[in-house]
Amino acid sequence: MPPWTNVRVSAVLDHRRLGYVYDTENPTAQGDQMHPGDTLRRGDSISTDDGRYRLVYETDGNLVLYQDGERTPRWASETQRTSPGMCVMQMDGDLTIDDAEGHRVWSLGVDGTGNSLRLTEEGGLEVSGLSGAIAWRSTRDATA
Repeated sequence: MPPWTNVRVSAVLDHRRLGYVYDTENPTAQGDQMHPGDTLRRGDSISTDDGRYRLVYETDGNLVLYQDGERTPRWASETQRTSPGMCVMQMDGDLTIDDAEGHRVWSLGVDGTGNSLRLTEEGGLEVSGLSGAIAWRSTRDATA
């Protein structure tokens, strides 16, 4: 039944993955994923289970993916020197960064096609929809 073709039951059990967040929720992302409504604030991060890769919303406003022990980013939003506010996985599946005054300073640009962001064990970032189809995948360079 449209729009639920090619969607597993397990994909619709979590209300946040469906794009709904209760008014009382303002969850900080945990583990290796960000679901709709999840946030990263200055200094927050998510990491792979083994801790080898980490996505950090840095204190300078930049969202950066690091490999453990390396100082060179594998990927970055290039939003340093902005007043850090919040990185949010939006309800429409887009990943965005707003500055401290609430102004949008960066967007991944996958609105409407994504649903969750995942940090992979191989050190990449993926945004996928409910069906599991990949809407966006990071490259190995350090630019968005």
